Amino acid sequence: MSDLSATVRHVRAVLLSHRYDPGDELVWVGGTIRSWDAALVEVELADGTLGIGEAGAGIMAATAVPGAVEAFRPYLVDVPFASPLEVGDHLRAYTAFWSRGGILSGVAGAIETAVLDAVAKREGVPAHEILGGAKRPASRRTPAVDSGRRSTRWRTGPPASSPPASRP
Repeated sequence: MSDLSATVRHVRAVLLSHRYDPGDELVWVGGTIRSWDAALVEVELADGTLGIGEAGAGIMAATAVPGAVEAFRPYLVDVPFASPLEVGDHLRAYTAFWSRGGILSGVAGAIETAVLDAVAKREGVPAHEILGGAKRPASRRTPAVDSGRRSTRWRTGPPASSPPASRP
């Protein structure tokens, strides 16, 4: 990789939606999901390379993403970055008062991912190479965080630390 720099010339939100046919909706304890939505962010670098990122909470708040993209625009367009890895920190530093959580944090992450995607495409490498490359053999377990914010590891069978099942 010779040049990781990036200057964003244009940014836009791209909303995708699929409405389920009547009777095919997803029903769960929280209600009925009548459509599956995604909120993407597309960036165009100064050299014309395009990149895409997805806002994590876009499934629930896709219509909020275009406004958030517009709010981030002044802190992104025409700003020279030495690396796509600078984008997220830059956005959070200049918008800390209003962008530290929820959908706004997801949009900042989508913008950062889109710039990373564009630079990786331009350089002809997988995005993970820009992030430091593969570090672990495929056979090694990968730490993850579950929705309870506890560190966990993917494994088969019950966790080693599980207490024995009790019977009433």
